[in-house]
Amino acid sequence: MSLSPFWNQVQELGIALAQGHIDGRNFRQQFLVLTRERMACSRVSLWRFREDEEDRQRPLLLVCKASQHENGSILARERALRADQYRDCLAALQPMGVRGSDDCLNDPLLHTLAQALLEHADVRSLACAALLVNGRNYGLLCAEQLGQTRHWTRQQLLDLAKLARTISLQVVRGGGRQHMDAPSLPALPTP
Repeated sequence: MSLSPFWNQVQELGIALAQGHIDGRNFRQQFLVLTRERMACSRVSLWRFREDEEDRQRPLLLVCKASQHENGSILARERALRADQYRDCLAALQPMGVRGSDDCLNDPLLHTLAQALLEHADVRSLACAALLVNGRNYGLLCAEQLGQTRHWTRQQLLDLAKLARTISLQVVRGGGRQHMDAPSLPALPTP
């Protein structure tokens, strides 16, 4: 069975990273452009876990490493969330590893995240998928609709989950051993 043109593009991008034809930053940006087009949304963002440099004993921060807006702009500065701000969002991804919220500002499972980030960023609908590798969660791939609510279809959520699996594997493969040692959390157990 042959892949669709879209999934062929995603696969070719991963091959270019693995063969060293593009670097990780270029891969992320091109991947996010493809993801935003596939999800037909305002913005997509890639979030990774990072140690808190001020206090390494604190729980990991969740940091936006890259984003791509429909107007072509990219992330101007990193955004970071503390564990108490992202914990409920991670829990809401269970048991499938992906979840869409058509009205995230009124979603009780995203209340803390809405207060910390979504309201200020004008995000009205949010779909997230976990970046899982070998039972570890390395971050999130998020599709965001700004300014208005929208419905995430089942197919879009399945595509987002597949894209998250793809970038998880490509980042780990392309980054080598240091990415396997990157800050991560154990994947939440399925209830």
